[in-house]
Amino acid sequence: MLLGDVVRTVVVFDQPDEGVQGVVIEINEIVEMQARMDMIGLVVEDLAASVAFYRQLGLEFPEGSESDPHVEATLPGGIRFALDPVATVRSFHPGWAAPTGSPRIPGVSG
Repeated sequence: MLLGDVVRTVVVFDQPDEGVQGVVIEINEIVEMQARMDMIGLVVEDLAASVAFYRQLGLEFPEGSESDPHVEATLPGGIRFALDPVATVRSFHPGWAAPTGSPRIPGVSG
């Protein structure tokens, strides 16, 4: 669905106690949606080491998740932080390769 799409909702009520066998209400409305960040995902070589590192920073992952194919923690504000091992990513994107070049973002100094 895109911003400004028309959404058609059909609601069917069945109230045999009141003798109504089927009332159909059709609602057409324009839905305005705002994009928001929902998840930050990282592809990692060593999931167990990555989970241990981020736990030291205060993130809470489920116990035993070090061997899962995908793990998530919820950050303050509700954004999900996900870690996926390379093998998981390659299971649905066989040609995936780690990015090359500088890890720095142009224009950002620190």
